[in-house]
Amino acid sequence: MTALLRLTNRLQALQWYALHRWLIEAALIVSPRSAALLRELVAIASKRDDTKLAAEACRRLLAICPDDDHALEQLATFDLIEGNIAAAREALARHPHTQALGLRLLTDSYIDVDRARSQGVYVACLKNVDVETTYWSILDDTRVYNLEVHNRGLRKSPFVEGRAAPDNSAFLYKVPRVSKIIESPCVHLGGDHNYCHWITRNMLKLALLEGTPHVNLPLLINEDLRPHQRAYLELLGIADERLIKLPPGALVSCRELIVPTNVVNHLKMGVGTQWLRRKVMACMETGPATDLLFVSRRDAKVRRVINESEVEAKLLALGFSNVVPGEMSVPDQIRRFSRARVVVGAHGAAFGNLVFCAPGTHVIEMNSTYKSHIPDFTFLARIGELKLTTVLSDEYDFTRAEPYYPDTDFRADVVKVIGAVRQAAPELFA
Repeated sequence: MTALLRLTNRLQALQWYALHRWLIEAALIVSPRSAALLRELVAIASKRDDTKLAAEACRRLLAICPDDDHALEQLATFDLIEGNIAAAREALARHPHTQALGLRLLTDSYIDVDRARSQGVYVACLKNVDVETTYWSILDDTRVYNLEVHNRGLRKSPFVEGRAAPDNSAFLYKVPRVSKIIESPCVHLGGDHNYCHWITRNMLKLALLEGTPHVNLPLLINEDLRPHQRAYLELLGIADERLIKLPPGALVSCRELIVPTNVVNHLKMGVGTQWLRRKVMACMETGPATDLLFVSRRDAKVRRVINESEVEAKLLALGFSNVVPGEMSVPDQIRRFSRARVVVGAHGAAFGNLVFCAPGTHVIEMNSTYKSHIPDFTFLARIGELKLTTVLSDEYDFTRAEPYYPDTDFRADVVKVIGAVRQAAPELFA
């Protein structure tokens, strides 16, 4: 057996997968209850994305070694990936160690379907649920509440790592032990280090608490607060003592959790944007919006505009001023965007400040085809009555060796950008 496994490892190194699999399956005819051979078959099938074969090998392995926790996790994962949610749930239910392993097969659900349909956005009260502090999804025994919370791509969550149904309707979570139990009622605020997401996913939903008994309850939030997070909390008058700060990667149990639902890209998003504008009014300009603003991404690590200097030179000649939001305080960002009549910039976190633009402001967004599917700024513009023009680019730096991904740098079409400016402010070209 040792010699056979040594040979199969050699075949695997040579990537002779067909012969590798044939040898293992032939050996299993002779030794059908060999756990080592079955584990090898699982590994082969996994490498070849043959989830049906891998799942069957796991079932055979668990019949021999019912306490093989790794085989259980793999079986539930393979069934789930194949869309066989019932089989995955049944496998976990039969195993005595499922709970100890932290495995939960959860369906992505609305908190209250009837209220979601009739009200759109609302404040929910959940009893005895858990909150994971990386993606801030809310978990109970059978469901994960994500759609109305942060609506993150759970497939990429470190607690999921791809263990998802094909339609993303169910996920196999592997969570740590509960590290903290919160006995008193608290509000799910959550955390997000991205400047735009912090505004839209976290700040705006606090508007729903106004006029409710929950308006002054403690808030669950990330402990590693970024400067912009602290700045917004201060602007909203939220004292540090009101915050329940939690480390990333933790699982926290809440006896009573108040959840203002997500308003991002919702028809009622204006409830949040108008509330936030009122709260930070002291930072906003009250006079006519007259500024011409070019929003630079020169401090960004990803999705930079390769020819930004060329775009900038053209705009400066037309009277635009350059700002780098990442180098500005939050009040300064609010002030500059609130007095802009034309904003030009690349798709990015700084455009969260569109919340503060005056109705009628022209926004010219430079974006790449890799990110064109994201509707966030289209919604912000529509809710704020802004005039949004998007100039798309499919020009990338093909000399780079790195693989391409949605946040890769791109080259803006300068002619189209200036053309959009001409449409927005023809007097600049008179």
